[in-house]
Amino acid sequence: MTEKGSLLSWESPSALRMEDIICEKHRNRCEELWGLLLKVEDPLESMAIINALQRLCIDHHFEEEIRTVLSVLYTMFGSDILQMGTGCLHDVSLCFRLFRQAGDNMGRFKRELNEDTRGMLSLYEASHLGIYGEEILDEAIEFACKHLSASMLNLVSPLARAVEDALKHPFSRSLSSFKVKRYLKNFPNSYW
Repeated sequence: MTEKGSLLSWESPSALRMEDIICEKHRNRCEELWGLLLKVEDPLESMAIINALQRLCIDHHFEEEIRTVLSVLYTMFGSDILQMGTGCLHDVSLCFRLFRQAGDNMGRFKRELNEDTRGMLSLYEASHLGIYGEEILDEAIEFACKHLSASMLNLVSPLARAVEDALKHPFSRSLSSFKVKRYLKNFPNSYW
């Protein structure tokens, strides 16, 4: 043993270099992803990327960038998120959820009756971000839950798994790190 410490606390120079290499690769990949997000011109594609970052539990690396993108989109479109995309329930719900998570109060949520299961799933996820007293979001949870539960018998595998998982564990009320495995399992046929 030497005065500098025990053999157990000694780190080899190659281990330190390897750690530096891994950190540099991580930093470069984060910068690439941020560059990709900046190049996206379609607002819904930006929202989809932000959603994927959240579901993969890597959004914490991009908090400032995500806030910037959402701020720009909110400035462009205001609370009229219907202008942002096709106006389908999925797009509206995704935008609502991401803006609400960022802290923007978008006013009353316009509830539409729709047979779109993907849209109902997005509405269900988004409506869990309601604030006390927002009765329309309580109604949206009830409506979407009822619709999704009834549709479970007619759904096929990736969507059926996604609906079942969302009903049991809504994204905003679950630990993100536990949802990653399910999201990756459904990623090739992602309904997000």
